[in-house]
Amino acid sequence: MKTFKQITFIFISVLLLNSCNQAEKLSQIDIDTTLKKSITVSSNGSGEISQNIAFDLSEYSEVSPYLDKIKAVKINSAEYKIVSFSDINTVASGVLSVISEDQTFGPFTHDNFLDDKNNQTVYSLDDASKLNIIAAKIKNSKQFSATVSGNVVAEEAFTMVVEVVFDVRVTVQAL
Repeated sequence: MKTFKQITFIFISVLLLNSCNQAEKLSQIDIDTTLKKSITVSSNGSGEISQNIAFDLSEYSEVSPYLDKIKAVKINSAEYKIVSFSDINTVASGVLSVISEDQTFGPFTHDNFLDDKNNQTVYSLDDASKLNIIAAKIKNSKQFSATVSGNVVAEEAFTMVVEVVFDVRVTVQAL
């Protein structure tokens, strides 16, 4: 009889522990969202360029109600593209990098910024280990920054807008 009580006790304990774990998993939800910002970069001609932009999860309505309940962040993909380029009479080219939380993606060669804009060329930031470092920063501080920098060659001044996009999954404890 004592053995039966012990086995029953163990069975009920395992069942309760498993139920608690299942309840916790059921109370977590995944929120897929796109963190997108545009950076305006200007140059007086050839030389170095650099412009920074800040991302803050509180600015994204899908995630902002859960800021204090974030359990995990995963960056599914990241990319940039040139979405606007000023009209100039000569070709502007260069090499750009995107830097976020001390993680450098690139350099990416642009033979003609205007062609990249017109062709909607997308540059993938696809180093998983670097993206994981950025995701950890997002989880812990709910914000991060990105910088577009590089060297350009142009005979005249220009302005371009670079769109930086992070597609992320944020896991939150809903209850």
